[in-house]
Amino acid sequence: MFDHNKDGTVDKQEFIDAVSKYLTKGPITVDDIEGDAIGKQDKEDLVKMVNEARTKKPVYEDFSFDPDNLNATKSRKEEISQLIKSGKMPTEALKGEVIVRLDNFTNLPQINGKNQLIVRLKQSYFDEQGVEQQRKNINKSIPSLNREEEKFDPPLRIKILDLFNVNMNTCWDVLTLQLFLTDDPASNKALFIGECYIKWKHCTLPNNKNCW
Repeated sequence: MFDHNKDGTVDKQEFIDAVSKYLTKGPITVDDIEGDAIGKQDKEDLVKMVNEARTKKPVYEDFSFDPDNLNATKSRKEEISQLIKSGKMPTEALKGEVIVRLDNFTNLPQINGKNQLIVRLKQSYFDEQGVEQQRKNINKSIPSLNREEEKFDPPLRIKILDLFNVNMNTCWDVLTLQLFLTDDPASNKALFIGECYIKWKHCTLPNNKNCW
């Protein structure tokens, strides 16, 4: 399949030439699948499966984007905004709540004089005009850390959002979790030490119940 010049080796260009047609976003045909190892009917089934998988899903059904990709994030937010403005964004009201659970803090840095951890969760949504708005940040302070075991005992549970009568499709797909260390949670002098993204919407799918 890859050794087009039949020299017993596969160089980089041969490999690229062989697989590039399968990596493009356009539809493929039976003729694109080379070789006789796969029967005609199997090739037709494979073509149908690949082309269906490449069909672009609307933004409210596709949770597979990379939040670290700024271009993908910008494009996604623009699409959400346009759907809301045009009145085409469907309503999907979830009856429940979003809870972030933290089990451990392995490799959390230690800073002299700052042994209290503050966890901040940020989440945004789009209003009726399609403008992104920031919900009030949720801060949780942990005054005592078990540095020996590096885990929360019991696990830390933070309720982010009551989803009663909230349209999931107008909520941004990503929660931002930020960590701070301080000597006094009330002093506003906490030291930022890192953040991560939590893609939460996929856990609402029927086959991913309570799965993070």
